[in-house]
Amino acid sequence: MSRQAARVAQADQAWTLDRVQALGMTTDLETAATILGIGRTLAYELVKNNQFPVRIIRLGRRTRISVPELIAYLTGEEHSLPR
Repeated sequence: MSRQAARVAQADQAWTLDRVQALGMTTDLETAATILGIGRTLAYELVKNNQFPVRIIRLGRRTRISVPELIAYLTGEEHSLPR
């Protein structure tokens, strides 16, 4: 299945806590944006302006998002995570 087809299949399902946890320790920016309910363009703009709501990890040209921090942000527990 192509990456785009996988995203379309994911869009048909609601993001539950279990589905987010199943992503592992990090996820790509587009998936994180979908989970947050924002578009790809806004997500990249927030990253560019250092305003994305959770820590980003840059690996060369790749941008990864910490799943535990994303979960903490969504559940309102981000204050309990060390920075």
